[in-house]
Amino acid sequence: MKPVDYKSKGKKRRIKDRYSKLKERNNPNRYYLVDNVYVIVTPQPLKERGDYMFLVSLETPVDKVKLTFNKRTYVLNKLLGSAYIGKIDIDTLPNKKKIPVLLELEKDKIIYYKVFEVAINDNVEDWKPFLEEQSSGLKYFDVYPKQFSRSVSQNYKDVPQNYSEHNLLNTKIAGVTSNLNIRGVKSFTYRSKLVKGSKPGSVSGTKRDELLLVNINGKAGPVEVEATIQDSTLDFDNTNNNSVKLSTSMWDLFFGEYVANLNRSELAAFSKRLDGVTVIYKKSPFRVEALTSVSKGVSTYEQLHGNNSQGPYFLRHAPVVIYSESVKFNGHTLERQQDYEIDYDLGQIILKKHFLLNTELIEVDYEFSESTFKRALTAVDLEYVSSENSNMYGVTILNQNDLVDENRGSVVSGSDTISHSVIALRSDYKFSESVSTKQELGLSNKRNKLNHNTSTGLAFKEGFSYKSDQTVVAANIKKIGPSYETFGNPSLYPGLLGYDFSFETSPKKSTTLYGDHDFRRYFQNEGNINEELLDLGLRLGPASYRYYKRFDSDLSDTQSKYSQQVERNNLGYLKTLGFVQLKPSVEYERVTYTFEPDSNERNKALKIDTMVVGINKFNLTTHTELKNKSLDTGETQFRNSYGFISNIEPVNRYSFNGAAEYVHDSKEGKSALSSIGYKFRISRRFQTNGDYELETVKMDLNNVPYRVIKRNANIKFRVRPRRNLTFKYRLKPQNEEILGSNLRYKNKFTHQLQMDTILFSNGSLNIAYKNTKKSSLKLNSLPLVETSKSQRKNTTLLNYNFETEKQSSFRYNLEYDTDFSTDYNQPSELSDYEKLTLLQSSHQFGYSKTIKSDIKIDSDFQHSETKTLQKYNDFGNQHLLSDSIELSSEWKTTPKLNTKLTGGSTLQREKIQDLNDTFLLTPRVDLFYRPNQNWQWNTYFEYTRSVSGETRESYKASLRSRYNVRLFNLLNANLIAQLDFETEKRPVYYEIWDFLVQFSINL
Repeated sequence: MKPVDYKSKGKKRRIKDRYSKLKERNNPNRYYLVDNVYVIVTPQPLKERGDYMFLVSLETPVDKVKLTFNKRTYVLNKLLGSAYIGKIDIDTLPNKKKIPVLLELEKDKIIYYKVFEVAINDNVEDWKPFLEEQSSGLKYFDVYPKQFSRSVSQNYKDVPQNYSEHNLLNTKIAGVTSNLNIRGVKSFTYRSKLVKGSKPGSVSGTKRDELLLVNINGKAGPVEVEATIQDSTLDFDNTNNNSVKLSTSMWDLFFGEYVANLNRSELAAFSKRLDGVTVIYKKSPFRVEALTSVSKGVSTYEQLHGNNSQGPYFLRHAPVVIYSESVKFNGHTLERQQDYEIDYDLGQIILKKHFLLNTELIEVDYEFSESTFKRALTAVDLEYVSSENSNMYGVTILNQNDLVDENRGSVVSGSDTISHSVIALRSDYKFSESVSTKQELGLSNKRNKLNHNTSTGLAFKEGFSYKSDQTVVAANIKKIGPSYETFGNPSLYPGLLGYDFSFETSPKKSTTLYGDHDFRRYFQNEGNINEELLDLGLRLGPASYRYYKRFDSDLSDTQSKYSQQVERNNLGYLKTLGFVQLKPSVEYERVTYTFEPDSNERNKALKIDTMVVGINKFNLTTHTELKNKSLDTGETQFRNSYGFISNIEPVNRYSFNGAAEYVHDSKEGKSALSSIGYKFRISRRFQTNGDYELETVKMDLNNVPYRVIKRNANIKFRVRPRRNLTFKYRLKPQNEEILGSNLRYKNKFTHQLQMDTILFSNGSLNIAYKNTKKSSLKLNSLPLVETSKSQRKNTTLLNYNFETEKQSSFRYNLEYDTDFSTDYNQPSELSDYEKLTLLQSSHQFGYSKTIKSDIKIDSDFQHSETKTLQKYNDFGNQHLLSDSIELSSEWKTTPKLNTKLTGGSTLQREKIQDLNDTFLLTPRVDLFYRPNQNWQWNTYFEYTRSVSGETRESYKASLRSRYNVRLFNLLNANLIAQLDFETEKRPVYYEIWDFLVQFSINL
């Protein structure tokens, strides 16, 4: 095509200018050419709208349509199908036979464009056959056949060549639209290391690595594409990961490495990480899913008993296939990294949020891999759903088979050489709108290829449901044969017998009766397990009754000699009377468990909770708890607890709340611990200038052989006479009187002052002053705080910062600590002491300076001193003194925009009494230089000299260069070269030269 001559003045020049601005604001690579677009202008207003319109007809709908001509841009609205319409200002229509128009179409965040010359032709018959023939999808034409008298000319022009047309893809928006995003990297790394001398962990050698990673996602016509291609020569597992997913409205295709979930049948459900192909066809009334692959690991299931800790807990098999595990605690699935951490190589699990008692357990379903493991898996699932009555019939066929190495005549997967098949039939049949049944029947066959032993198992599941306007009833029964095995469904235990029955009925609007009864019995870890759950409830208007029971028994493991029985019963009542809610409940718990034959423990507990709630005004909660704990040794321990909590808010600015509790512990009838306490608080809020609060707490502890009484009275008062001034007063008697005050003053311009004072037996003072423009001062003194009966601590802190107007600042920090501790135990070794006094002091000076906005210097000097006095019962006193000095300096300069030079040094000296001094000096320099946007390099040098009995001297240097360039306006190429040198002269000589070259291409 010939380019349009834009040298002439007029509308074409304006179109060109607009396109130039578009290119400046957006990436020109996201603009594409467009064909087969029809533009129509109505010379007369449409009857229904009364406006002059643009009409654009496309064969494929898009997200946004814009038209630009005569210095104005119009956004068109979707009319119907792929037709778009927009209102035109009548004053903008030129009196010419041709109108240059810029068309912009946006689809999936990609912009397509075209420059048109719209011809003005009043003869409808000239363009009508053209539209009927080539744009038959224009339904709007049939509605208004005589309204369109101007059509697009076939001789439209393209954007000229000098606007980088070679960078634009010639894509048609009509028909098939491609929108694929491709990202990836390919890198080559060469590394060579030369070692002279001896250094542990360093050896000479050469290594070459390659890495390929490509990610593709988007849409190619009607097909959605997601693909990952990864290949590497690095020496660890799970590096190569290639997977592709293609999806349409009727087909899904997976191939490569992916996680397959086949869960439409419970008796043949599994989830595995596979390497193979899966095809899914979905068109009513059929759905077909078929896969063939090689398994990444062996599926297994474990229950891990707690040991009163968060772990680590070790699985029986390792290594574990990455992301194949599913961890459950109390029936809830835990989240990886949030609730637990797992080491796939060691098979180790550490809980992060749960403390696992020895009476609790976690369930883990996972896959583990073996170096010789290779097992083929084939699966087919077929489902038919009737369009008339929605009845469903389906079948799932699974086959897992060890692959045989024909050259060696052996099975590749090693010892567990099997051929395993599972067939499961299912149906969902509806007798009527209210009554339906669900059935499943499963058959498994497992054959050992070495000894030809065969085991066949049978399983079935039957379900019934009834639904009406008032009643819902459901019942299910499940039976798993002792020889039935699946590919990793942890809920299908061999020998499982389970049933559940639930109902809910509402004969009246205010009456509802519901119930649920579940039972499971199965065999695991050489022991029988029984689980039973009963939940019954009745709702009568504002009141409801509920009975809940759970029973677990005969959980045993012959390896750990562990068994337990747990029974929980709860009877609750809820009554709502106006604004008051009454909620008493009684809970009975009995736990009997054995861990090793000589440790049998039984627990019994009775809890009674009552709650009376008044909305926004009053609430009261009482609780009663009785516990009985007995051991085989004959000891019995009782714990009784009674208490209540209340809160009253009679008016908006007042609140009263209180709490009382009585706790009594006893062992073998003798009182071990009893306590009684109460808490009361009243608070009052003023409108603007402050508030006050009164709180009193008393706790009486009667513990053998002594008695402790704790009292706590807390009075707080705050007043704000001015916005920038706040005064607080606090009185808190607690064995020793504490009197506290707080004063804050803030000047909104420059000054801030805060002072806290706490006066008790020894006193405390906190002062903070800040000048927002120049300086700040903080002083904290806490003399002789008694942290325990045998330890007291004194702390004094002082911080001062000062900043001048000449871009320099000074800072000073002081910390002084005194610790005094006494050991009341009799010393049994030479290291035992009777009294210990520790004195620590630290001074730190800092200075920062900026010179000519290019050079910045930051220096710190710190001196620390520690004195220790130890008094031994038999050997007298011993003094120990340590003194340390540290001087550090950092500097940075940027003489040019493309150059940065940084450096620093650290000097440390530590002296311990009667021992050798320690000396350390480390200067370093780092230079960064970037001559242009494509090339940069930096060098680093460090020298270390340390003296501690013997002298050690070492050097480190590094030179790194990086060059990047864009190829074909599509690829980014990077070249990195790095040379590292390290040497130590004494006491052990060695030299290490490390050279690395890496070339990578990024798409």
